[in-house]
Amino acid sequence: MSAIAGICHSGGRPADPALLQRMTDILAHRGPDGEGQWVAGPVGLGHRMLHTTPESLHEKQPLADAHGTCQLAWDGRVDNREELIAALKIDRHDQEGLTDPELVLEAYGQWGAGCVRRIVGEFAFALWDGRRRELVCARDPIGVKPFYYHWAGQRLLFGSEVKALFADPAIARRPNEAMIADYLLMGFRDPEATFFEGIKQLRPGHVLRLADSGLSIERYWDVDPSRQARYAKEEDYLEAFAALFREAVRCRLRSCSPVGLLLSGGIDSTLVTATAETLRLADVGVPELAAFTLLAEGFLQEEWDAIQHLARRYGTEVHFVRPEGADGPITLFELFLDCAETPHHDPALTIPALVGPAAARGCRVLLTGFGADELSQRAEAGYLADLLHSLQLGTLVRHARLSSTAYGGTGSGRTVLALVWDQFPPGLRRLFRAGVKRQLPRWIDAEFATRVGLDRWTMPRERRRFPTLCQETTYRALTRPAMALALNQMDGMVSAFSLECRHPYLDRRLVEFFLAVPSAVTLAPGYRKQFVQRALAAIAPVRQREEVAQFVPVMNGRLPTELEAKRLERDLFGSDGRVFRYVSRREAERLRERYVWTQGRHRNLLWNFARLEVWLRQWFPEWNSERRGKS
Repeated sequence: MSAIAGICHSGGRPADPALLQRMTDILAHRGPDGEGQWVAGPVGLGHRMLHTTPESLHEKQPLADAHGTCQLAWDGRVDNREELIAALKIDRHDQEGLTDPELVLEAYGQWGAGCVRRIVGEFAFALWDGRRRELVCARDPIGVKPFYYHWAGQRLLFGSEVKALFADPAIARRPNEAMIADYLLMGFRDPEATFFEGIKQLRPGHVLRLADSGLSIERYWDVDPSRQARYAKEEDYLEAFAALFREAVRCRLRSCSPVGLLLSGGIDSTLVTATAETLRLADVGVPELAAFTLLAEGFLQEEWDAIQHLARRYGTEVHFVRPEGADGPITLFELFLDCAETPHHDPALTIPALVGPAAARGCRVLLTGFGADELSQRAEAGYLADLLHSLQLGTLVRHARLSSTAYGGTGSGRTVLALVWDQFPPGLRRLFRAGVKRQLPRWIDAEFATRVGLDRWTMPRERRRFPTLCQETTYRALTRPAMALALNQMDGMVSAFSLECRHPYLDRRLVEFFLAVPSAVTLAPGYRKQFVQRALAAIAPVRQREEVAQFVPVMNGRLPTELEAKRLERDLFGSDGRVFRYVSRREAERLRERYVWTQGRHRNLLWNFARLEVWLRQWFPEWNSERRGKS
């Protein structure tokens, strides 16, 4: 992880070096190992350096090409280095110490802006082509690396974080109320939107180009729906997936410092850790590995057993972290109260408590299991939808029961009902809710609902592209706006500690292969990610849930609901009430009362309110408290 920032005027006005310096300085935490700026006429590029790969130890950016006509600011990692070097016919002598940005400049010199289609990795970059007088910016296909920008018709400002853009006092800091509505209703609609009015993000898999003629954005990467993987035997599919997964992990172990493994003990992180450990044992070039596990509420016995298995089999160095606050143990929900640039919406992520210990261990790179649910579990839901659409109702009920059992449920009825509901077009679902007077939750503030037109709020209906819903559901989960938002959040969490996250399950090659495998093959071994588990069974035992999950006794269970309610009182209801511009305080208090009486109902929703309150307080301290006389 490094940081990029820049300014470009399409009308020829000179870029402001002082503004570029301020933007770069604001991003200093992302790159403590060096900085650089380059300004020439209408364009300026800034960079902060974080050494993460062996080659990056020699990097200095922004970087010029051999002719001095192109300048590059790069944040990322190239994973198909050998493939690009061969295609570019780079001399063996010149390969020694070749850095990733040098390789990208060579690729641009050969293929122009089309080079971005050939790069496999996680990246965001800005390249000024002095010959064409054009700025070319791009973001990796899944959106692991962030890229924010502000376009006012003549001038483009961009950076790795939103706060860099606010270095220009002319850019007003205002909340994007449409995005706040999406956050509260848990359905993000606009793939370019951020929580700030006037600030956009470059969509994953897109390239932005700015020349004297204006700004244009186009998609450079997408999955080919017609591609099909065909092998003679089921074992061949499993072996192909295992090889790609191994390569995805290997690429992400390229590091000049110890690599941290975020190990929850769940299926996904266990497979990443086991694969990394097998590579370490087979290859002396793999750096030191250290796993970090959060001891918090909801820890399962099977997850504890998986961690112990890794420690015994591979000698995995595991660091156990128990989150503590000023008042004693805290919940995962409270870990997200320090919201950075977005109010977090996924309490399952445990990163906030682990980045500090990982940084203290000397890690600069963290491997996660993020993306496995979208890649594998969503395919299972899509397969059930295929059975429904083909009216194979008996088979559907049987598979719904298998799915429910695999994930710890007790029956198929609720699974089938939820599946049927999801198949209705958004417009019909909205009309149904309106008919039963449930179009909007009662806790939405009425004035806010009117102001942003929430009576018409609905998720857009996407055009189906893939032959099966198994593929379609997986594809949408990986490319939906909420995915990019979650990746942005993780990037923001770890960047404060000068670390970067890497996600093997989101490897472009792995994604393309998985979407090309027939659903009959991916679901043949069963549910609960059995295809992925069996592909990697040689390194980690296959898990099948046959009984009710048990919690690890040493975890002491979860905090009493009454204690959580007191903390909500402090962080939400005891605050100055900025969130109650959007949420009815009266209804929120009713939810709190039900939460206490029902021992946890509405828990997620109330903590979402609290996180939004903290975010508003952090970014808009000048706001007055809630309007008087509101309900």
